[in-house]
Amino acid sequence: ADVVTSPIQEIRERSIVKQYLAIVRGHLLAARTIDLPVPRDLGSEPVPSSTLVRPLARAVVNFTPTLLEQIADYATQLQAAASGQDNLRDPLLQALAGPVLPAEARQRLVLIQAALRVDRAQVIDRFTPYRRLARLADWVLEHPAGLTYLTDQFLIDLLVWYHLAWLGETVRRTDARARQLIEKGGHYSLADRSVLIGLLAELMASIIPRYRKLAEQGRIELSVTPYSHPILPLLLDFKAAHEA
Repeated sequence: ADVVTSPIQEIRERSIVKQYLAIVRGHLLAARTIDLPVPRDLGSEPVPSSTLVRPLARAVVNFTPTLLEQIADYATQLQAAASGQDNLRDPLLQALAGPVLPAEARQRLVLIQAALRVDRAQVIDRFTPYRRLARLADWVLEHPAGLTYLTDQFLIDLLVWYHLAWLGETVRRTDARARQLIEKGGHYSLADRSVLIGLLAELMASIIPRYRKLAEQGRIELSVTPYSHPILPLLLDFKAAHEA
């Protein structure tokens, strides 16, 4: 039977579609500005965890086209930054790699807040230096006027620990550069940050080859989501949502 849609319901549906399109545009913008941690997390684990712990395990890994675009953009920018070029667009990576930190208080508060976007119990609290920095950052966010009493070194160390936290467990345990930075704990220099940028560049550039190799070995199966899924059917016919 045909589904009857009232004018009010259709207006509501169109509003939902507009909101969804705004979200899609936001994600596409994120693919250019690199302000989401998802590609960082994907890039930091050499292979899916299940294939490390259980070599006989099999998994299906889905890549969306927008994520692939983010990965390519990450790899290009980080490789350029590792070679000394100043072309990073993400504020967190800019602050991590650059010799000069933002001077404006608002920009610093944004960086501090972003550097806490890590699971507090599972990651931040595991590392004493990061936990101390996070507690101080919490206080600053509650008392912004106190930001003037914090030095650049506080922000530098917080940014380094944020990116160390987004390294996968495998990298933190096996990569000598990551282990050295973790053991140092703080007072990171520009040279230390350059090492971390280089590590991130290597990891990001190796994502596609890693998963391709696993697929060729038969250890994973790759799938790809249609580029505009699931918005495309709605653009053709708003009533398509009733057929899902």
